Amino acid sequence: MDFKTYKNTHPGKQSEQKTDAIDQDTLRKTAEAYSGKSDEELLGEIMKAAKQGKTNGTLDTEQINQFIKNVSPMLNQEQRQRLQSVVEMIEKS
Repeated sequence: MDFKTYKNTHPGKQSEQKTDAIDQDTLRKTAEAYSGKSDEELLGEIMKAAKQGKTNGTLDTEQINQFIKNVSPMLNQEQRQRLQSVVEMIEKS
């Protein structure tokens, strides 16, 4: 999992729409890749990727917020709450 992939640049409206489409495709592919994993395995992968991203400077608050913005519409209320819990754990780590 590469959080940098989810960073959105905003140089212009047309470019923004293209980036959003790419992000949606990336999200779909990522979801498919992790679909067979348990919650514990997923959390471990997320925390590992977040730690690596923070260490090498490829994960920041803006990227986390963009990830939430992109993913949240595809989630139900319970999943959004779980996402928020994971984000809080990432921010504390």
